[in-house]
Amino acid sequence: MIAFKRNQPVLQVGRHQVTNYDSEWLYDGLRRAMHAADHDDFPLVNEVCHATFEYLENLAPLQLMPIESLISKMRKLLEQMGFGVIAEELRPFAPPIQICLRRLVEESGCAMEMLLFSLLRKEMDDLGHAGAREVRLLHVRDCVMHVRGARQWDRGCQRLLAELCGFLRGFDEQVQTTTKEASVVLHLDGVR
Repeated sequence: MIAFKRNQPVLQVGRHQVTNYDSEWLYDGLRRAMHAADHDDFPLVNEVCHATFEYLENLAPLQLMPIESLISKMRKLLEQMGFGVIAEELRPFAPPIQICLRRLVEESGCAMEMLLFSLLRKEMDDLGHAGAREVRLLHVRDCVMHVRGARQWDRGCQRLLAELCGFLRGFDEQVQTTTKEASVVLHLDGVR
C-alpha cells in the first residue's frame, strides 16, 4: 500500500470531499473489475495503480477532482494498454468516506426525527451510486441529541439511536438483497 504525498488532490465523492486516503481502495476497485472481466491473472495491476498514483501526485490539474474523472482516466489507461475488457468492468469506487452526521443534519435543516431517516436513505443511496464502499458516520450521538433537541442523553435519545442503528442495518441488508453486490460497510463511531 502506498500513502499519497503532499500534492494529492481532494477527491469529490458525491457531495463529499475526501482528503485523507491511501492506495488500498484503488487496488480493490481494480481487483473487482479484473474479477468481473474474468481476468484475475491481470499481470499489470501494480503498474496501473502506480500510474494512477503518479497522476494524482504530480499531474492532476485540479485540486478538487471528481471521482468520476479519476475512474475515466483509469479506463483510458487500461484501454491504451489493450485491456478494454477490464476497463468496461471498472465501476465507480471511492476511498473510505467519513461523514459528520450532526453536520449533515444541520446543513440539511433536518430538525425532526421522521426527516432524519429519509435524509439518511438519500445520502446512502447517493454515496452508493458514487461508488462508496465504506462510510464512517461520526458524531452519531450528537446528531441524535440535536434532532431530539435534548441537552442531556435521555430515554428518547436512546430510543432514536436504537431506531437509527436498526434503520442503517436494514438499509445495509436491503442493498445486499437488491444489488447482489458487496454492501456499503457502515461504521457508527461512538455507538456500541
